[in-house]
Amino acid sequence: LVAITVILSFGVINVSASSGYVTISFQDYGIRGSDKGDFPHQLGKIINKTKVKINKNDTIATVTLRLLKEKGIKPSYIGKPEMGGGFYLTTVSGKKVSDGYGLGEFSVGSESGWMISYNNWFINKGASEFYVKNNDEIKWQFTATGLGKDIGCDRSEERRVGKECR
Repeated sequence: LVAITVILSFGVINVSASSGYVTISFQDYGIRGSDKGDFPHQLGKIINKTKVKINKNDTIATVTLRLLKEKGIKPSYIGKPEMGGGFYLTTVSGKKVSDGYGLGEFSVGSESGWMISYNNWFINKGASEFYVKNNDEIKWQFTATGLGKDIGCDRSEERRVGKECR
């Protein structure tokens, strides 16, 4: 009875209240090969490291979409951002990324697209397969050749990044 009285006295706890911040950045330092596509030159930092407030049940995808909306950058993706949604970011467009189509999958040849480094580890699943927690670091990095080899990742195996990827 005491527990019920305490719960009734304080009301319902907001379970989606902020539980910290993650840092997210977007960068293009992918090394161009012979097929330079729509973006023959690296764009460098597209979004500098930015703190994004997180809520309960946020995934890499949900916090990423929140940041892109805040920055006025339009994402194109497949799947859903919620846990288990099979989220895959295909393209970002707007502001610094403005060729009309956006920077993304196949923009600079058949091996180009967005990859994610999560706490210095290139993830091997979709962005909706990982819940985020306070102080996580998420780097969206554009690979232009080698399916990630140009930015320090061999997608054929899951491995820790031994160095900062530019």
